Amino acid sequence: MSHTFTKEHKYVKLDPKVVSYTVHFIPEEVGGYSVIVPALPGCYSQGETLDEAEKYVVEAIELYLESLSEYKEMFPQETAEAIERYFTDFAKEVPPLPGSAPMVWKRINVTINSA
Repeated sequence: MSHTFTKEHKYVKLDPKVVSYTVHFIPEEVGGYSVIVPALPGCYSQGETLDEAEKYVVEAIELYLESLSEYKEMFPQETAEAIERYFTDFAKEVPPLPGSAPMVWKRINVTINSA
């Protein structure tokens, strides 16, 4: 359990929750990576290296989920079928760049706190 200090100066127990999303790292022609989170429409990021891109996409996911939480909306749940469809469709639409780094996809875990 983690704790947070409120305006009333009391500790409130929060239950951390871990959510996981598949992210797609796409090498850019000019260098660096763009990152897409297929299960979170409009959630994108980028970075000069894979490590930097991963750091920034974790921040983007956290902000996305924080916004959903503020508006009392449910977090999107990813399904294997939807991810498979995304990658199949993406492969048809966007061929790999000649001589570029390979595309990478990875499962990202993000810990969130719910009040």
